[in-house]
Amino acid sequence: MYDFIIIGAGVVGAFIARKLSRYETNVLLIEKENDVGNVTSNANSAIIHSGYDPVPGTLKAKLNVLGNKMYDQVCSDLDVKMEKIGSLTVATSEEQMKMFDELLIRSNVNGVDVRLVNQDELRKMEPNISPNALGALFAPSAGIIDPFNLVIHCVENAVDNGVNLKLNEEVSSIEEKDGVFFVKTNKNTYQGKIVINAAGLGSEKVARMIEDVDWNLVPRKGEYFVLDHYKKGFVNHTIFPLPSAKGKGVLVSPTSSGDYIVGPSSEPVEDASDFSTDLFTLNNVKAQALDLVPNIPFVHQIRVFSGIRPTTTRHDFIIESSDKYKNFINVAGIESPGFVSSPAIAEYVFDNIISK
Repeated sequence: MYDFIIIGAGVVGAFIARKLSRYETNVLLIEKENDVGNVTSNANSAIIHSGYDPVPGTLKAKLNVLGNKMYDQVCSDLDVKMEKIGSLTVATSEEQMKMFDELLIRSNVNGVDVRLVNQDELRKMEPNISPNALGALFAPSAGIIDPFNLVIHCVENAVDNGVNLKLNEEVSSIEEKDGVFFVKTNKNTYQGKIVINAAGLGSEKVARMIEDVDWNLVPRKGEYFVLDHYKKGFVNHTIFPLPSAKGKGVLVSPTSSGDYIVGPSSEPVEDASDFSTDLFTLNNVKAQALDLVPNIPFVHQIRVFSGIRPTTTRHDFIIESSDKYKNFINVAGIESPGFVSSPAIAEYVFDNIISK
């Protein structure tokens, strides 16, 4: 009998497991893939977002800001590389410059330090920026990270503290009887007092194993380019366009390994297991990126890839007990800025649900 069964060993499940491992509890972490963090957590922009732009009052805004503040200590504890290089959200028209007013209000409400950068200062910060760039919003607390090692080191820490990790096990059914959950996988059946659904792209399927839910998961694919170690300082910060209804837009950024990343697209898909890329979408990503940085050397491209994000119809993180069972906790819809929010999500689950 386990005190906690966590379904999903992506970055969110990893941090929840690490949090629970600090206490005298018996914790099981189940992952359907052959390694931890192998799906959404390993195929994203690898950005530590500052938190200035999520809608104030949402869990995204609250946990993004809190998570950002936790990362210096988290990365020190887990021996993971991170750099606070700052982000620049760039306006290329007078109409876009007016949109900074709303973003400044959001940043103030969310408690994030930002400042406006004029055209002259922007060109000193980013010599390769588009000649159409008129100004930018600078968020110094934004950063870049190695997402692969973060999840691995986080789970290693949890396992060292006693968490039991099961890989290559996909949950097929969950039943509750007399306050105990029977979680069946393709290999075993486990008993647990509390189940935490952190299954990412599979979170709706897992949630519906015990009851109907009032939300749906909408997979959204993002396609990327990776450029080789072309030239140090080609871009010095993470460069964004103005955010839109689709998300934060196509960015151009250094990575923690010294490469450069360009992307992502943002399109809903029906098949959450389709990680293919296509020329039309990649060409669109390229065109949007060239609007920000016109001389991107795509000749140095070494890889293209795609990631799929688990967006939901609520348009916010879903972190709550189920209506039917208070000891079944859904942690779903953890899209961008989910990676930076993950340590704060673990604290929120513990403080606001488990400990209540």
